[in-house]
Amino acid sequence: MARAIVAIGARPDSTGAYHLTQAAPPSWSHVLDWMARRGHRFERTGFDDWKRRLLARLEGNALAVFEGYLGELRADHVTLPRYDCRRTVQALEGSGLVCPAADDRLLDLYFQRFEADGFLPPPPDPA
Repeated sequence: MARAIVAIGARPDSTGAYHLTQAAPPSWSHVLDWMARRGHRFERTGFDDWKRRLLARLEGNALAVFEGYLGELRADHVTLPRYDCRRTVQALEGSGLVCPAADDRLLDLYFQRFEADGFLPPPPDPA
């Protein structure tokens, strides 16, 4: 990502926004299926049940500062923004830099880092 930022920033015509995102990000279902195959254990549940459980466990949780927001949250509020990365892809043409595919290999890399940094515990039953 740093190389892409430098490459774009070095261009004389590099004004405006450049989104360093996936052109085709994986679905949440794909990520959850991948996590389960990797050995992470969790229960899939509906939004209202998830919210009720989350709000009941906020004490000592980093999300506690968002309690007011979370209490008002509705299922139709929960969408991830879509960013158009075509301008970024175009700006990087010829640089040799490409965005890696958002595949299981990239998820492995991300989750290994999350676990190494203590952001997530390793799965109890690694696959």
